[in-house]
Amino acid sequence: AFTRPVEKLFVLTKFQTSGKFSEKNLAGFIGKFLQAEGLWSDTLKTYSFGENTEKEKEDKDKTTAPEIPPLFDTYRSNAWTDKIAVRSGRRDSSGELTLASARGSHIHSIMEQIHAVEDVSPAVDKFVSSGEIGQDEGEALKEKILRVLNAPELIPCYQQGISARNECAMYDDQGRFFRADRVVLEKDTATIIDFKTGKSHPHHVEQISTYKTIIRQMGYKDVKSLLVYLDHGKIELV
Repeated sequence: AFTRPVEKLFVLTKFQTSGKFSEKNLAGFIGKFLQAEGLWSDTLKTYSFGENTEKEKEDKDKTTAPEIPPLFDTYRSNAWTDKIAVRSGRRDSSGELTLASARGSHIHSIMEQIHAVEDVSPAVDKFVSSGEIGQDEGEALKEKILRVLNAPELIPCYQQGISARNECAMYDDQGRFFRADRVVLEKDTATIIDFKTGKSHPHHVEQISTYKTIIRQMGYKDVKSLLVYLDHGKIELV
């Protein structure tokens, strides 16, 4: 659904011919709507609804905001940083999430839905249909994911019927919370998989080593950990 605009809403989509409409993307969805309303034309590329008029602006000088009394003259606060762990996304100077951080979040959400190789296309297509990623980006992402999941190190970890958990939550002996992208269990062995976008960083090794320690403390004797760099098709055994 479109967010309700204050005054006007402009929608830009890729032009498609009437024989190729599909509700899996925005252009096809709008095209089917126009067809259903009897408005579609193969030669017309601009459609408008309602009146394109300018809204009368209020004179700010004539209106003054009412004075709001302060709720408290003083307030008290206790130290909280040692009691609450806050997980923040990577933000730019304006406070907005960076494109790299948003992309990484989308990819992790997609990987969370993949339990076997057969799940790759449906998981990516869902994000393309919702408009969160583009069609071309979706196809490129499918290729990258399939490339690493078909690597010898990961083939056994994405088979139907195995004991595995995505977004596997765990706590260490100090009560700190962690979440691994995927943990595969078989008898007294475990394989931890953590997906990364972009370049490798020493922190990645520290992070997955922490997961490894926690899993060992659970009683699994043979624990293997893999860092998977999707953008580079690289898999590191830690």
